[in-house]
Amino acid sequence: PEGKERIQAAIDKVFPTLPAFFGRSNSRNNAIFREFGLKERTNEGMREDYVNRARVSVEERLGLKLPAVDLSTY
Repeated sequence: PEGKERIQAAIDKVFPTLPAFFGRSNSRNNAIFREFGLKERTNEGMREDYVNRARVSVEERLGLKLPAVDLSTY
């Protein structure tokens, strides 16, 4: 139980910062990269996929809670 509390505290602290690493939703560079085939997906698509995968890992596999993050701010 103590270990789960520590893991939850770490998730609560770190997770809200992670979606920003996927870049802004209206990124001109992302559009150019997709145009030239360097990327296949939009930043928002990758961000949503990441959050969904993280939710499965944290909530279903570990039995913990993923903090709410407003993805529209990116």
